[in-house]
Amino acid sequence: MPKFASGFRLRLRDGRTLDGAEFPSGRVFVLDDPEFGFATVATSMDEVLKSYHGATVERPDDTR
Repeated sequence: MPKFASGFRLRLRDGRTLDGAEFPSGRVFVLDDPEFGFATVATSMDEVLKSYHGATVERPDDTR
């Protein structure tokens, strides 16, 4: 069965959220500014979190 990208939200310390996708390769894409199309792309979620100190990852299957 093929694997596909999975969506997530990056919740920043100030309460803002950014949408993103994690690909089967482990690469991550975060849409920083949808109005202008700015994005952060990294080789892993760990690398993204280094740039967004204190951010947490929320996934659709998270239960609260």
